[in-house]
Formats: sequence, C-alpha cells, structure tokens
Amino acid sequence: MVEPLIAFTIAFVAIENLVFKEMTKWRPLVVFGFGLIHGLGFAGFFGDLGLPPGQFWSALIGFNLGVEIGQLSVIAVAAVIGLAARRVLRDPAGEAGYRSWIVRPGSALIGLTGLWWGIARLSGFG
Repeated sequence: MVEPLIAFTIAFVAIENLVFKEMTKWRPLVVFGFGLIHGLGFAGFFGDLGLPPGQFWSALIGFNLGVEIGQLSVIAVAAVIGLAARRVLRDPAGEAGYRSWIVRPGSALIGLTGLWWGIARLSGFG
C-alpha cells in the first residue's frame, strides 16, 4: 500500500509544479506529510531485512546517512546543471525560458513516471 502512495506523492508534486508558477503556501505541509509516507516505505524495507536485534540501529543510522548523502549529491548536481541551463537560456526575465524548457518538461516527465509507477504498483504489475 505504501509504494503506490510514494509514487503518487511524487506525481502530485510534479503536477503541482506544472499548475502553479510560484511555490504554494501549503507546500511545506505537503512535503512534511509526504516525507512521513516515504518514511513508512523505508520502515517497511527495514522490517523486511530481518536484521539481528544488535545491528538494527547501526544499520538504520548508516542507511539514513547514505540516503542523505545521496540526496545532497543529486541536489548539488541538479543545482549546477540548473544554474548552467539558466545561463545558457539567458532569459532577461530570469525565469520564463528556464521554466518553459526545463521545469515544465521535467515536471511532466516526473509526473507521468510517478503516475505510471503508482498505477503499476496498484495493479500488481510493478
């Protein structure tokens, strides 16, 4: 049940990026709630590992540190690429070209992928 929810949360935020130009007032609450859903996915993963009781906390901390380092690495690479794309597009307004050529297509692709993944998980094909 959690895996399709995770996919649909990803699709929701991507679709929200397509609909709203500015960040919405409710985005921090959405991110918090979706973070709890994603945490349930990690909890289920750890429950299925069958770790010996003495290794649970060290494995959990190590896993979380690895996830955070991975996320920060992806964000750093995305920031560098995003800044380079803004310079290449040289949009005088600062946003329109970047939003048209990067944000909207990227959000559409991520949203469709999230919807496909969620539907596949619900139907048992994923």
